[in-house]
This record gives sequence, structure tokens and C-alpha cells, in this order.
Amino acid sequence: MNVIDAVFCEVILLANVKNTIWHNKSYLYFWLVQSISNLGSAITTLVLPLMILKMTKSPLQVSVVSALQVAPYAILGLPAGVYLDKWDRKKVM
Repeated sequence: MNVIDAVFCEVILLANVKNTIWHNKSYLYFWLVQSISNLGSAITTLVLPLMILKMTKSPLQVSVVSALQVAPYAILGLPAGVYLDKWDRKKVM
């Protein structure tokens, strides 16, 4: 039995098990909604700079808007990481 046959047998066994996470309707709903949200975020990340470039014809404004999109993560995320490293991990979790 080679590796491919072993993986195929494992997949068939997992498909027959009713207690896997893929048979949980709540998880499937969450996964579907999260996937749609991620797709929307990716489309926004692609289209917004192109739309601004078409409207203003200014690469400077595109770069300003792109920088403003990541600014909250840099401004809030870095200090939050420093403070969280100092706190007790069990209490934070």
C-alpha cells in the first residue's frame, strides 16, 4: 500500500464518521460566512486603490489611502502586543 492509497482510505473513513466538524451545521455556517467575508475583504483590497486611481489619477492619493488602511493595525497593534506580553497569559486568554 503506497502513501496515496493510505490517504485515500483515511479520507473515506473520515467521510463516514458523523462526528467530524464538517457535519456540524453551526460550523459550516460559520465557515461559509467567514469565507464570504474574506472574499469581500480581498475584493476591497484590490478594487479600492484601482478606483481611487481612476477617480483622481493620482498615485500619491492611492498610496495615502493604502497607508491609512494599515495605519490602525500599526498604531494599535504594536503597543497592544507589548502590553499583552507583560500580562499573565492565562488571564488574557
